[in-house]
Amino acid sequence: MHINWNTSFMGVLIVEGFLIPNIYEIQLKLELVNDENLTREVSFERMGFMLSSQMHNSIFVNDENPDLKKIFESHENNVILFPDDPTDHAVAIALYLKLNNIIEGNMLVREVKVKSYQGNEIQYVIEDESEIGPFDREDAWWLDAEPNTFDITDDVIMEYDWESLGMPWQEESEADEADAEPEKSNVTPFKVITGGKEKDADETD
Repeated sequence: MHINWNTSFMGVLIVEGFLIPNIYEIQLKLELVNDENLTREVSFERMGFMLSSQMHNSIFVNDENPDLKKIFESHENNVILFPDDPTDHAVAIALYLKLNNIIEGNMLVREVKVKSYQGNEIQYVIEDESEIGPFDREDAWWLDAEPNTFDITDDVIMEYDWESLGMPWQEESEADEADAEPEKSNVTPFKVITGGKEKDADETD
């Protein structure tokens, strides 16, 4: 069974020193691979958190930007690092890889479509056989099952994980769930360590 999920979010691009606001429209084609309601629910919760909290109102920037440390220190927004300029094509690849990794095989993202205002509404489609270019590397955040959107280093660490957000795969008690509410999007999801290196639904069958 497949499910189509349409959503949107806003982001701010940093390209050649310019701050460029953008609006993204996202279409996901999901495949349900089991009938376990708990894992299906957690899968949707994790994807929803990535799209509505981690991506929405975040800063999209090339990971080779020389001002990365300043960007992390001077903004409360979440920061999303890309191995190239944060084009719509790059956003589509990052979403395809990250969403599949955070749901860990409990559901499959078969296709991601992305278009945006700044991209002149041209739609980019990423699926199983798509080339991923500079994203083809090991130990990157888009391959991590946790909700980070940058590589964890000695300079920048994540302030939470899926367990602290109340979205682990194992069932929790009601009391534990009440104490593990998801962070709001206006809470800084990272912590800068001073003194580090300079860079260190529609439903179809």
